Amino acid sequence: MSDFRPLRRLQLVGVFFFALFLLPSILSAQVTTGAMSGVVTSTEGETLVGATVTAVHEPSQTQYGGVVREGGGFNISNMRVGGPYTVTVQILGYRDGEERDIYTATGPARRPT
Repeated sequence: MSDFRPLRRLQLVGVFFFALFLLPSILSAQVTTGAMSGVVTSTEGETLVGATVTAVHEPSQTQYGGVVREGGGFNISNMRVGGPYTVTVQILGYRDGEERDIYTATGPARRPT
């Protein structure tokens, strides 16, 4: 019985330190990345399924990409927050489209209205 008490005390100390130091950081985890979403259409209004969307974070030259899915929508997640970004859309048979000075915020992508 005397060998059991030090082991039990060590377990309690371990649980205490876990609760004191690690648990708060796990519970207060925050989103620190941004995202982008949108709909890609031609000038005639047809969706460009399969088009490649590339977003370049201009200050770091980090590139992020996505593909336009059925319905014309795309999503790019886990992006650096802020910007500016240059977003390029490419698909065979069409001239490339480009938008500059796009900025992201923390959290999930919000579709423009």
